Amino acid sequence: MLAGTPDWSRSGGCQRFHGRAIWSPASEWEHWSQSEDRWTQIVMADSVRPIFEAGLVDLVDVHHVVHETIRFEPTPGHTPGHVSVHIDVTG
Repeated sequence: MLAGTPDWSRSGGCQRFHGRAIWSPASEWEHWSQSEDRWTQIVMADSVRPIFEAGLVDLVDVHHVVHETIRFEPTPGHTPGHVSVHIDVTG
């Protein structure tokens, strides 16, 4: 499982994440994929878009529930759609 901003793969591309579940909040992807910033476009083209094009990412809501004990929790402010992963270990 991987959650975070779409710059996860700056060193390794698709091979680094093959066979793993990758979720990205849709609003986060929309923000970064439409950026006109030159450096963002370079990172997206080199390391992020290939992962999406390979079908390795599922776009989800910021309230995505992976399991009853693992869920996304919106933590707005850092970037649009930013989330933290909440893990309940009390169970």
